[in-house]
Amino acid sequence: MMRAAHPRAQLTQDDWKKQRGLLRFTISDERLTGLPVLLLIYPCLAFARDCDPRELARGARLTATEVLAQFAVRIKGLIEKAGIAQEPTTGTDDRWYWLAPMLLDYAEFPAAAEEWWERAELAQTWAGTEAGDEDDGWSSHVEHAKQTLNSVRSGKDHLGTPPDDLFNVLALAASAAPATAAMRAYARASRTDPATCLPLRDIAARSGRAFLSLFNHAEVIEAVRTEFRGEPYWERVLEYAHAGGLQAVLDEYAHLLRESLGVVALSPVVIADKIGAELIAALTIRAASLRIDEVTAPRYAREIDIKTDPMRLRFAMRFGDDRSDEEAPLVFDGSSPATRKERVRAAFNSPFWPFVLVSTSVGQEGLDFHHYCHAVTHWNLPSNPVDLEQREGRIHRYKGHAVRKNVAAAFAANALRDGDPDVWETAFEMGRTGRPVQENDLVPYWLFPGEAKIERHVPALPFSREVERLYGLRRALAIYRMVFGQSRQEDLITYLLAQIPEDQRAGVVAELQIDLSPVSRISHRQDPGGAEEVDRELAKAGDSE
Repeated sequence: MMRAAHPRAQLTQDDWKKQRGLLRFTISDERLTGLPVLLLIYPCLAFARDCDPRELARGARLTATEVLAQFAVRIKGLIEKAGIAQEPTTGTDDRWYWLAPMLLDYAEFPAAAEEWWERAELAQTWAGTEAGDEDDGWSSHVEHAKQTLNSVRSGKDHLGTPPDDLFNVLALAASAAPATAAMRAYARASRTDPATCLPLRDIAARSGRAFLSLFNHAEVIEAVRTEFRGEPYWERVLEYAHAGGLQAVLDEYAHLLRESLGVVALSPVVIADKIGAELIAALTIRAASLRIDEVTAPRYAREIDIKTDPMRLRFAMRFGDDRSDEEAPLVFDGSSPATRKERVRAAFNSPFWPFVLVSTSVGQEGLDFHHYCHAVTHWNLPSNPVDLEQREGRIHRYKGHAVRKNVAAAFAANALRDGDPDVWETAFEMGRTGRPVQENDLVPYWLFPGEAKIERHVPALPFSREVERLYGLRRALAIYRMVFGQSRQEDLITYLLAQIPEDQRAGVVAELQIDLSPVSRISHRQDPGGAEEVDRELAKAGDSE
């Protein structure tokens, strides 16, 4: 992803350490350079309410350009309604970019805006604990924004001529500014009004700042600039986030975390706080550092040369307890520090990097990697079907990635037209009520038909032992499911494979396997006599005890 002018150009570990992010709050020649970045990390209530991409999608299917055009018209109306004082100037006043959302909140939500800005520890609360290189002049930026905001509102200061692209840029921010998008996602997951919940806005603001860590990485800067040319970089980030549907990404992620973290029954503040903490942990994970050996054999020499160099990894990571030198321990639940392994798993289970996870057998049992993954590559095959099933079971879980893709393909349009805040909950409920009567609760939560499947990749060389082993494992998988729960499964599988002809296995499996799927309530309603007989048998068993 890194382009270089010379084919032999090198990027060393020292070069990486010299890289500085572009979204920073610094002071240069007594000038605050990061004020426009506030547009990305300020959770604007007016934008969240009046320019929600999800609400716009309820009426019709629009392109990204059409969405921005409608938002620009709405924002222009809001600014005219607010009556923001301005004085024509020869040049444009770039303060409009970051002041407009704040002034709109004072116009539309005066009590909530005052509650946000009139705090003595606003800079510290906004920053949270995950501070980075971009924070050198953070407190000065927040204090300057507060003073400028008060001066404009009181009439002591006036904004100049707005930039020509003001409404288009604000439309991008309304659609996909990280803090505003996070606030909408947390509000939907916790089913609360952000205007009346200051802690929710705080965690959304800290989430927006965590996105700065992501977009300040050299690889991400290169990816953004490859797709969207020009300056300033913060504006290209907004274009990138809008084009990638950041709001939809965060809505889906918040829905998953609400259930996987077990916070459904908790208060809205706790729900938002825990979901936000998980998102921040995923966004701020540091690069892994591995060492590689460069082996050379000089001509006519009787020995080889081995040169060891460090290499940094971001988009692919190893699942283990090693930790980056620059990574501080993260505290979950206010007590125990998370290990590197836990942080890598949480990050892989997010829509953000790493996108590839490399693991030994330590990751094949008892862990879930299914939120955003439905493909497993077996670098080497296990010796038995039990381990193969365990490996692939890591991504074949409740509301897994493949299941969600199929559910969305079937019900997205209808779910978007529903009035429920959580569109994913609506989509799965449609899948549940619309399933065939003979199906049980595995559908649509664990299984759902569609194009997306659990993918098994085995990079085996032709005529190698792996090819023969894969064939044997495929044959044994069906038998394994028949002996599931029995003692000494491997011995039983070996015996059945030897004794049952291949053409008879399907029938034997269907006859002898134990059905562990949930009992269907629909089938009980259709056969009430059967349900009553089960109840009588259970009552007898209770009496005998």
